[in-house]
Amino acid sequence: MSSLDIVKSFQPDAVFCSTAKRTRETCDFFLKYAVSTETQVHYSDQLYDFSGPGLEAFINTIDASVSNVFIFGHNNALTAIVNTKGDQYIENIPTCGIVKINFKTNRWSECSNGVVEYKLFPKNLNP
Repeated sequence: MSSLDIVKSFQPDAVFCSTAKRTRETCDFFLKYAVSTETQVHYSDQLYDFSGPGLEAFINTIDASVSNVFIFGHNNALTAIVNTKGDQYIENIPTCGIVKINFKTNRWSECSNGVVEYKLFPKNLNP
């Protein structure tokens, strides 16, 4: 199975994206080629965070009815959140890096001890 096929299997209930231009462009490109359903993107200035507290606060407000999300944001915030909430240490999530984490809770404000199920970084892509 190709990397793109694996990513296509992650169909989100919601997509959240920073308002930054490059992040919006990455999100648009990704959704065009990797998501098989039409998904509305919710843009938030709160995701324009480079250290983690704003991103964590945002995650805590996601409605419990939403199970699967894509979040397009910024480093170092994404790396900090993955290392805080997941079970694997990742030194750096590169631009266009993908990390999928599963949590054993339905409440985003309680997510912790997640299991990193998948990580895909540009240098590891295969067609």
